[in-house]
Amino acid sequence: MSSIKYVALALVCLGLAVSVSSLEVESHASASFTADPHFAAFMDYTVKFNKKYRSIEEFAMRMENFKASKERVAKLNHESGNRNIYGLTKFSDMSQEEFKNTMLTYRSTGMHKDFPVGNLTSNRLSIPTSLDWRDQGKVTPVKDQMQCGSCWAFSATETIESGWLMADKPQYILSPQQIVACDTYDGGCKGGQPYRAYKYVQETGGMEQDADYPYTSGNGQVAPCSADRSKFVVTISGWENALTPCTYGSCTSQDENQLKAMLASKGPLSVCVNATPWQDYTSGVMSTGCSSDASSIDHCVQLVGYTSSYWIVRNSWNTDWGNGGFIYLGIGSNVCGIADQVTYVTV
Repeated sequence: MSSIKYVALALVCLGLAVSVSSLEVESHASASFTADPHFAAFMDYTVKFNKKYRSIEEFAMRMENFKASKERVAKLNHESGNRNIYGLTKFSDMSQEEFKNTMLTYRSTGMHKDFPVGNLTSNRLSIPTSLDWRDQGKVTPVKDQMQCGSCWAFSATETIESGWLMADKPQYILSPQQIVACDTYDGGCKGGQPYRAYKYVQETGGMEQDADYPYTSGNGQVAPCSADRSKFVVTISGWENALTPCTYGSCTSQDENQLKAMLASKGPLSVCVNATPWQDYTSGVMSTGCSSDASSIDHCVQLVGYTSSYWIVRNSWNTDWGNGGFIYLGIGSNVCGIADQVTYVTV
């Protein structure tokens, strides 16, 4: 593609109504951007992910983040044996700090280690060799928290949805917005914990459907609570830990066989993990380069299944991330702290 066409794309990204035939614009863009060897790749990236930027300054900043992401991805793939697990994602124009501050806001204070660990309702020896609760209709569609640190609310909502289905009740798509806006134990887009979200839902008496209380916090702003108890369709009686939580240290002794057993017995589980490397994840099994240390936990998601070699984890970053919204984590070394903090609800 010619330089002038890339300039045109840049102007579209900026939302600027400037003639692409202007030699002055072309000269300026050539001096500022097109001389950069990453410019063409960045323009292709903005088209693929439909990126729009507010100013020339933001455009330049995003391109620098993009360049850093490309370098990081190449390094990560090399370290993983060139299995191409990592690549460019919709988050590649964010710095690592911005990504963490925007998307990874799990609050680790006030741990729930003293709460009970649930009992198995099936014999541990009968654990299936593989399991995918999606195949049994116990997992609702992938959601999108957007530019709001509300992963904890989405993880709790998804786990309540699945807990309701595990009790052979009808499927409801519930409202993460209700928890984000109304749960005063947590911080809305600034983070929280699933177990406190459960506490809110139990105390308030239930949850509305997403259709009745739609998600509006994707821009990072949380409107005042407007929950309507007359529209509650799901209630919970409580919640439990699936494993004894690991709240400090390296967490290398968490029992993943017990995690399999609890997943098979209780259904999909809320898990809080280290998702910092997920900024660059595109496909395949992530089995290295993701610490299990308790201090690294920064994101909450839902564990929905496993194979002989990896866990199947549902994220809340929409279906245009990872494997249709899912990530696969290697089994056996507590990758990303998958077994550090695991909970489920009782109905």
